[in-house]
Amino acid sequence: LAYVAGEGALSVGEVRSLVASVCRGLQAAGVGPGAPVAVDATQRLESYLTALAAVVLGAPLIRLAGAIDAAALRVRLEAAPARVTISAHVDWVAGLQ
Repeated sequence: LAYVAGEGALSVGEVRSLVASVCRGLQAAGVGPGAPVAVDATQRLESYLTALAAVVLGAPLIRLAGAIDAAALRVRLEAAPARVTISAHVDWVAGLQ
């Protein structure tokens, strides 16, 4: 198994397939080598797959701490702007555009 968490378990093949799908989505959003991706630092499957996809694409990964508030998030993303931000905390990101 390549991933085991509350959501269940995934084989290496399943992870590869999902990462390839995430890569296509990130590329469609303009992510590639040098274009940072921000992702929350949780143990959610989406965070894991996004981090792997960023590595595959050569995109720098900005990890967003789970306890960060909206003001700290703004500071972090202004210092290292991300092409895409993936977070379960939509309320954090909504005011940043």
